[in-house]
Amino acid sequence: MRISIFGLGYVGTVTAGRLADAGHDVIGVDINQTKIDLINSGHTPIYEPGMERLIADAVAKGRFKATFDTRAAVLESDLSFVTVGTPSKDDGSMDTTYLKRVCDKLGQVFANKTGFHTFVIRSTVLPGTTEEMIVPIIEDASGKKVFIDFDVCVNPHFLNAGSLLENYRNPPIILIGQQDDGAGDRVAKLYRDTKAHVVRTSIRTAEIIKYASDISSALKSCFTNEISAICKKTGIDSQDMKEILFSGDKLNLFGSYPEPTFGFGGPSIPNNIRTLLRESGMRESDLPLLFSLEKSNEMHIKRALDIILRTGKKKIGLIGLAFKPHTDDLRES
Repeated sequence: MRISIFGLGYVGTVTAGRLADAGHDVIGVDINQTKIDLINSGHTPIYEPGMERLIADAVAKGRFKATFDTRAAVLESDLSFVTVGTPSKDDGSMDTTYLKRVCDKLGQVFANKTGFHTFVIRSTVLPGTTEEMIVPIIEDASGKKVFIDFDVCVNPHFLNAGSLLENYRNPPIILIGQQDDGAGDRVAKLYRDTKAHVVRTSIRTAEIIKYASDISSALKSCFTNEISAICKKTGIDSQDMKEILFSGDKLNLFGSYPEPTFGFGGPSIPNNIRTLLRESGMRESDLPLLFSLEKSNEMHIKRALDIILRTGKKKIGLIGLAFKPHTDDLRES
């Protein structure tokens, strides 16, 4: 299949590399000339184990190229992925600036294309965004109609920095939010060599599941870190406690017991917590558990800092500045 991908950050680059490796012809589009030049010379614009070889092979085989030219990318492809960032603003609301700009440009170009086209939203968006914002933008800019001239699917990613390639190869599920079966079929074909279970649902359900997945990870992290803090305070071996709790699937609440960490961070989880709570229209008194997650995380980091400060040492070395191993991503580190 001929595929275009708009946004060559972590998600877009990994998606492009994997699709090219599976035999598809991929055109990546970005506004950053440095990223474009790196990819076209066979190098990766992001650090991730295995990415350099993946991109080099895809470019060498002529299956992946990067460009600034939106028009060429749309006209030379049958399906377009949108993978631009949707960061949260200072007030926690979702910043749709890049998303709106890309969709408007896609619509303008699509106006001059004959034939059907499929748009796949892989960016993390709030429930209702695709049907209430993205589809109208493409329709207005192109003068064409969804279902008749194009269709739209939502295909959330479940990729973790530091293990992006492995997560793409072995995802927990492949989730496709669709408006009709034909649209879902076209996206599902892209994953026919992936063994993960394919789940097809409504677009709004697919949109919320990405948020629910990230927030459940934050919940597990906070729970584990607070229980570990109690164990340390009361002289209990937290590893011994963990082994007993994990010994049976009926006693264990989560199915797996995450290891205590320094706290959750990175570009996804903190951003998605803030955005979903801000845009939900609900108050802290309505959702006291979810509103407490960031405070719990901050308290855990403070406990770690207090341990360091109590040593009285004045020279402190930091080995690794990213929020987790095997990534160069410093967002919310």
